[in-house]
Amino acid sequence: DPNAITYKVDSEAEFQKKYPWNYTDHLVPQLKKRFINFKFDRKFNQLKSRLIKNEKLSKERPLDWNKPSGTKKRFYSPNILKEFDNHYEKK
Repeated sequence: DPNAITYKVDSEAEFQKKYPWNYTDHLVPQLKKRFINFKFDRKFNQLKSRLIKNEKLSKERPLDWNKPSGTKKRFYSPNILKEFDNHYEKK
C-alpha cells in the first residue's frame, strides 16, 4: 500500500533490548548476588557453554556493526538467570 505508514527498525536497538547484559558488568554481578552456592568452576563453565548455544538467552555480535568480520562480543538476555535457577540455590 503506497499510503501505508513506514516503520523502520533499528537493528542495534532491537539487539540491545533483547540482550542488554554483557558478561563482566551485568551477568557476573547478578549471579553472585542471586545465588548462595555459586562458584566459577567447571560446573558453571559447562552450564554456561550449554546455555549460550540457545539464541533466546545469549548472542554474539560484532562490536562494530559496519565491520561484521571484526571483533565480536557476547551479550546475554536477563532470562538466562531462570536457567541458572535450576542449578544453583537462590538466596
